[in-house]
Amino acid sequence: MFQYLLLNFLNIQRVDLKQKPTKYYRGNTLKQLRAFCSVARTGKMTDAADELFISQSAISLQIKALEEEMDVVLFERRGPRIQLTPDGRKLLDMARPLVEGYGWPGRAIRQRGSGRF
Repeated sequence: MFQYLLLNFLNIQRVDLKQKPTKYYRGNTLKQLRAFCSVARTGKMTDAADELFISQSAISLQIKALEEEMDVVLFERRGPRIQLTPDGRKLLDMARPLVEGYGWPGRAIRQRGSGRF
């Protein structure tokens, strides 16, 4: 019993080598695209994290999950600054209207001028 509790406490699990690792951001494509567009706009993951009020590691994980899901490299990483690859530019052109249009519904209503649902 003690060993089980200790292993559980240390979060040590037996891993099947044929099993793929869990993707923490799988299924959150809109969040991934929002993070991607923010990084593309700012040029730094840290600045994008500040803009979205999440940690830099969360941004990094979202970008990595998006790259794995799409099976492409979206950014060339060189130190703290990063640049879009040609595939990244194509995705940015497609994702920007979606991400910019996503948000609180009140914003869209106010822009239309009615103020009512």
